[in-house]
Amino acid sequence: MARYHPNSAVVFSTGWSRNLARKDYFTKNPGLSASAAKYHVLLKSGILILENLCNLDKIQRTDFMLIVLPLKLKDATGSPVRSVAI
Repeated sequence: MARYHPNSAVVFSTGWSRNLARKDYFTKNPGLSASAAKYHVLLKSGILILENLCNLDKIQRTDFMLIVLPLKLKDATGSPVRSVAI
């Protein structure tokens, strides 16, 4: 059984970023359901949600440091991010 440490992240790579040119890229993506209730359950548990990350297939390891740098937006509930895997 896998053990996760505090501040760990679980990353799902669906390969969907290969479809960026599709007109329905943002509406048909395999991300979390649009149900806001599911988002609130995760957020109340201190679990941040990152969606539509690209180039995950280029990460060569299963154990890596994920750095996420969001924009500081006033009164926003989300933000585009620059994410880096080291």
